[in-house]
Amino acid sequence: MQRTPGGKLTILVVEDHGYLCEMVTIYLGLYGYRIRTANNGATALEILEAEKVHLVLLDLMLPRMDGFEVLEFLQRKKQDALPYIIVVSAMSSDINKKKVLKLGANEYISKPFNLSYLLERIQALESRLF
Repeated sequence: MQRTPGGKLTILVVEDHGYLCEMVTIYLGLYGYRIRTANNGATALEILEAEKVHLVLLDLMLPRMDGFEVLEFLQRKKQDALPYIIVVSAMSSDINKKKVLKLGANEYISKPFNLSYLLERIQALESRLF
């Protein structure tokens, strides 16, 4: 997996709540990450098709195509180099957690979450990938 020219991961934030998306984007941007955003699942898939993305932060409750559908689509596609996927959602039942992990998500973080915890998870992933 190659880094961006600046040496950091490219992260796709898929979140339909504008304030939360903006907050995560600004916070991670301060640490040098290249951030792309999508406010629905269909747009997320378009970005994933067109660009190299290392990590997806995926909400489940999205318009047009929800996070479950995004995961199902990616699982069917079975690309060689799927991005690492962290589901970040308020739908934190054990059933939903098991379902998204079965559909190919790598981790699950429940909302509300602490930005510093999210950064720790991303930095841990980054150290494993590179």
